[in-house]
Amino acid sequence: MGISLIVLVVPRFAHVKIHVQEHLPVRTLAVVFTLLVFFCATQDIAVDGWALTLLTGENKPYASTAQTIGLNTGYFLSFTVFLALNSADFCNSYVRSVPAAEGLIPLGGYLKFWGFMFLVCDAWLIFFKKEKLDETEAVEDIKTVYSTIWDVCQMPHMRQFMAVLLVAKIGFIANESVTPLKLLDKGFHKEDVALSVSSAVIAVMLASERTPYISMSQVLIDFPFQILFGYYAAKWSTGPRPLKPWLYAFYGRLAFAVVGMLIVKNFPQGGATTGYFFLVMVSTVLNSFTSTVQFVGMGSFFTRISDPLIGGTYMTLLNTLSNLGGTWPKYFILKAVDFYTDSSCTVPHANGHRNTCGTEPDTVLCKSMGGTCEIRTDGYYIVGIGCVVVGLASLVLFIKPMIEKLEALPERTWRLKKEKNEK
Repeated sequence: MGISLIVLVVPRFAHVKIHVQEHLPVRTLAVVFTLLVFFCATQDIAVDGWALTLLTGENKPYASTAQTIGLNTGYFLSFTVFLALNSADFCNSYVRSVPAAEGLIPLGGYLKFWGFMFLVCDAWLIFFKKEKLDETEAVEDIKTVYSTIWDVCQMPHMRQFMAVLLVAKIGFIANESVTPLKLLDKGFHKEDVALSVSSAVIAVMLASERTPYISMSQVLIDFPFQILFGYYAAKWSTGPRPLKPWLYAFYGRLAFAVVGMLIVKNFPQGGATTGYFFLVMVSTVLNSFTSTVQFVGMGSFFTRISDPLIGGTYMTLLNTLSNLGGTWPKYFILKAVDFYTDSSCTVPHANGHRNTCGTEPDTVLCKSMGGTCEIRTDGYYIVGIGCVVVGLASLVLFIKPMIEKLEALPERTWRLKKEKNEK
């Protein structure tokens, strides 16, 4: 309900405020998005717990498949479809017979539609969806929940699993964080980068003035692949070795981190060509395949080991640790790229010394003086290669042996119920 109110009310208010103010209301936006993330996180916990109770034991691995399909459907509608129909260039080229200055779907109307859809879903859940309360495993208060979570984190095998989750994404974090930025620097159109390198969808058409040969049918390529990948990844993640596909996909993501660097290195001098664009598209589809296998495989394992006593909270704890493993290295990766990059402006300073291009203001200043930034040493390749080496070493020496050990443990060892009953 809170998400619906924010989506319905705030965009209209923000539209007025932003247009009458000289500067963006950053604090207001920060408060709004903090509330939105809070409501989304709360909803995520509820859905995770619901999945554990709705699905039978043999179907629990498909909870992550349903999540993958839902996430990719949302990405597809909110990124690919919306940005396409919000783009005047795309609509004039492929939809309209008479050109217009704006796209078919404005942002405010799109948000209003989905705000009402949220309300419809809320009403259905409140008035039509009936659930049987099972008080045998109910947790009485929030203090007990967090006390139980703390007890879970104190289990030796959980600590080992947390260590795996926190370091598992270091090998390909440079590819996911910096490669899109490097493609932008090379001259790839921002709309193409925003969606062609997304793990969810590939928009291969939005910059119609640069890539008029891309049709709407190509926009749909990644969407069915994601659904297909999610289904088969769940099937592969069943059995006594649920994380075996996850380990295989790990090698694939490391390989595509190298491919990403090669793609950036071989960017055409005259700008992105048709062949180059499709090379990016194919590599993205294949990389998204390995990413989906890992996401669904790990999600299936989370569902299997989660304690029903605190199901949603247990799942959210594991998902948060997994997400944190892909978040905390980004700051250091970006700083390292800047640190190892040696670049200077072609226009010298008044005292004869060359201006550096180490920061964004320096780059803007260089361009304002009519110069360009010459990169003598690109830290992207140094950091990217270093991440792949560290990722491969950690996989072979720590992650793979630890995963094989943890997935061999019986499910009851991940739960506190047995321990509590013995007291």
